[in-house]
Amino acid sequence: MQVKTKHLTIFISIFLLLNCSGINFAQSSDKRLKLAKEFIFEQKYSKAKQELEYIIFNDPLSKYANKAQFYLAESEFYLKNYKDAMLEYNNYLKQPFQELQLTIKAEYMLCKCWYELSNDVLRDQTSTYVALDKLQYYIEKKTMKGYSDEISDMIKNLRNKLAQKEFDTANLYFQLEQYEAAKVYFKNIINEFYDTDYINDALLNIALIIKIDSNALAIKYLSDNKEYFTSEEEFNESIRVIQD
Repeated sequence: MQVKTKHLTIFISIFLLLNCSGINFAQSSDKRLKLAKEFIFEQKYSKAKQELEYIIFNDPLSKYANKAQFYLAESEFYLKNYKDAMLEYNNYLKQPFQELQLTIKAEYMLCKCWYELSNDVLRDQTSTYVALDKLQYYIEKKTMKGYSDEISDMIKNLRNKLAQKEFDTANLYFQLEQYEAAKVYFKNIINEFYDTDYINDALLNIALIIKIDSNALAIKYLSDNKEYFTSEEEFNESIRVIQD
């Protein structure tokens, strides 16, 4: 009887010890999460990462680890580690339990990651086309309704970047007096990037190439394509340039 009582006492002691440890660990995770959020607010993102990674690795099944995953993604983003940020945002979106507000924010931040990962205009633009596809996907989601203006601005900027790439190439051919090649790139802007800042100049430059052979045909070209100009004023200015 004494032996059973002794075993029971040991079991209860272990249970209470583990239970207390669990409570203490939960309190520790809670404090670490609050501290990490303070670090993010203070723009101390590397310090925030340390706290968040500790929670994720040491308290992985808790509600704190769930939120820590999102804020870890935020820290990576503001450290400009955009690929790592995408990975962490996607990890959060795979969590079985998510907060709706954080889920929507994570999807929007994925858009920002794709946007930031698009290449500079002087480099290959494959990543820009990929980013455009991703942004087009997200802007059509109902959950992104609150961020539609921001995503639209990103799409516009990316399309302007692609149009600038075409425009710079066209100008290079124009300066080399390879006018037919220049027209191909200017026309591509009109056909593909008609909603960008380069549409008016593309139309005018084609007219200038046509003007080499015929002033009248250049003016006719502008008149036939008047609808593509962003304003009546831009159209009239182009006509004046050709006439001069």
